[in-house]
Order: sequence, then C-alpha cells, then structure tokens
Amino acid sequence: MSFVLTAGGAAMLAEAGERVRNPQPLHADGDGWTLATFSVPEGQRTLRHRLRSTLTWEGFAPLRDGLWIAPGVVDLQRGLASLLPELGTGLVAFHARELDGFPIADAVRTAWDIDAIRAAHISFIDAWSDSAVRDASTALSMRVMLVADWLALVRLDPGLPRNLLDPEWPADRSLRLYLRLRDETAVPASREFARQAPAAGLPEPVGG
Repeated sequence: MSFVLTAGGAAMLAEAGERVRNPQPLHADGDGWTLATFSVPEGQRTLRHRLRSTLTWEGFAPLRDGLWIAPGVVDLQRGLASLLPELGTGLVAFHARELDGFPIADAVRTAWDIDAIRAAHISFIDAWSDSAVRDASTALSMRVMLVADWLALVRLDPGLPRNLLDPEWPADRSLRLYLRLRDETAVPASREFARQAPAAGLPEPVGG
C-alpha cells in the first residue's frame, strides 16, 4: 500500500517549509491590511471550513461575520490556489490602509487575542530554554518537536505591526531562540535521519 499527497497537501507542506525557513516569519509583508469577505452556502460546510483554516494559516482573523483581516499584503492567489476554483465569485479580497481619525487598534484586538499570542510566545521560550527538555531528546526528535512547536506559534502570530503591541513584545526572543536551536540541530539531525532511513528515499523533513 502506498500513499501520495494531494496537490493541496503538497502545496501546504511546501509553504510550511518556506515559513519554517523564513528569516522574518513574524513580520507581515508590506504595509496596510488585506481584507477578505466571503459567502459560502450552508450546504458547503467542508469548503467553508477549509477556507477558514487556510485564511487562518495565511494570517487572517475574523473581524465581522464573513469579513476577515490580515496585516500587510497577503498573496491570496497563491494561498487559496486550491480553493479558488470552488469559491468562484464567493470571495472578494482587497488591500486597505487605516484612515486618520479611525484607529485600527480596537479592531485588531477584536480580531486577535493579543494576550493569548503573547502567552504562546512565553510558553515557547520557557519550554525551549529548558536544557533538561533538550538533553532528553535526540537531535532529530528535538528538531521535529521544535519545528512543530514553531509552526504552531507562527500560525497563531500573524505578525501584527509592532506599534500596536507593547514594547516588551516577546516575538523577537522567540525567533532568536528558534533560529539558534534550529542551527544547532541541523547537522546532527540530518546525520541521524540519514542513518535511520538510508534506503527509503525519504525527503529531508520540514525545517531541514
């Protein structure tokens, strides 16, 4: 029995790899905000769920019913490539900027749980600063767990503009810790992977 990734699954895995290797994953691309509004019929719940999950992965959060917002410029043609044929005209997206006299800070706090994002960063820092956790793992298992935790954090943190966050925002500390541990485990994890699967023809794991 063999298993093959779907085109959408392969694209998502490739994007996850790019995000893991991105040197600035917690900063949005460009200025302003990308907004997406959609209407999916009640009978297409699976499509609606896939759309919401993909928008979340792309850094969006719901601002109002059917209206989602993300910081910066989001390439939705790429991010939603596998869904656009099914959505048809059911989704409209545009780029916008904040107008004078209409501060966006309150809207940002409505869309995102800032305290939860901060807590996730602190949890990541505390967990991966613990040498006992690192010493109890092989380089490969540590790298797999590290990348999994990092992807979960990156999924949660859309890279909001720093002027909307407090001065002690912990994202830079998380990034420095992740990059250091990723670099430290790169060579030993690759060697361990090669020993365990020398003839399987398996690709280098995400984050390799």
